[in-house]
Amino acid sequence: MRTRNKQIHIYLTEEEYNNLTAKVKKTNLSREAYIRAVLADTVPVELPPIDYTSLLKELNRVGSNINQLAAKAHSLGLLNYKEFRTEADKIDYVVDTMLASLRPQKK
Repeated sequence: MRTRNKQIHIYLTEEEYNNLTAKVKKTNLSREAYIRAVLADTVPVELPPIDYTSLLKELNRVGSNINQLAAKAHSLGLLNYKEFRTEADKIDYVVDTMLASLRPQKK
């Protein structure tokens, strides 16, 4: 037997329907799951931008490079500033890109 056995039928304006559809699409939930979350006083979380995962991987890779440079600098007693600056610039770029992608987009 179904756990959820009560149905509700509602009518929406075109604008309300489009608004609901747009919000649902951002969360990757079904329309029903989205409405249940809202009714449970939960804020459905929007999915991060598609390139978010690749940016995290890039940030990890750059972090590993900086750790290797730090280990080398510690063992040799000196730091290759040019290599370090290159990797630090990559981190700045990735972080800036991630922050820009998380800002709300203007309509």
